[in-house]
Amino acid sequence: MKNFLFMLLLTLSPALLFAQDNAVPAETRLFDNVTLDSFDFYLDENGKKDSVFSIEDGVLKVNVSKPFGWICTKREYKNFSLSVEYRWSEKVEPVNSGIFLRISGEPKMFLPHGFEVQLQHNNAGDIYGFHGKKISGEKERYIENLNHKAGELRGVKRIQGAESLPGEWNKVNITCFEGLIVVRMNGKIVNWAFGAETAAGKIGFQSEGGQVEFRNAVIVEEPGNIDSAK
Repeated sequence: MKNFLFMLLLTLSPALLFAQDNAVPAETRLFDNVTLDSFDFYLDENGKKDSVFSIEDGVLKVNVSKPFGWICTKREYKNFSLSVEYRWSEKVEPVNSGIFLRISGEPKMFLPHGFEVQLQHNNAGDIYGFHGKKISGEKERYIENLNHKAGELRGVKRIQGAESLPGEWNKVNITCFEGLIVVRMNGKIVNWAFGAETAAGKIGFQSEGGQVEFRNAVIVEEPGNIDSAK
């Protein structure tokens, strides 16, 4: 019965998952009709936000390979689904980036206290928890390095790859529901993790070594999350 319920959660759409008492889930489009001032950020080497990131016609662009860091929402989210498309620049080889979830606390380095859905080429879909952020997964896919530079790194490797060719858009769907994190890529379930810390946090997009673009980023929230979000 427990496995059946778990698989049911994996297949539910965000609208059904977050529906409560006929409430309509709140939807936010992150990159439409906004500027960089709508976001917080952290960059190594005292980097300046507009030297690394830009938003043009609803597309967030990471324009340079360094400094490392991220741009993130000002608000915090706990239970939500994020749908976003990303692609590597056609001008360079695909390298590394990621989507950060439930970012909290003061930045310690270019990897925050939070979770990451990895977008590194050929590893897209891995899930990590940095700086002691608790997460678990199936034994054969779970990794742990308590001496990592990101401080007690824990992670769950993807079950399969589903990336498009470099230069093509990939669609990623990430669902965070209490301790469960599910990742879909281009329509396929590529990873899930459980036992994730449930404290609300910001959602971020990483600069880590390569030019990458994000578009059509939509957050669907649990209705009860609105009043508790900062």
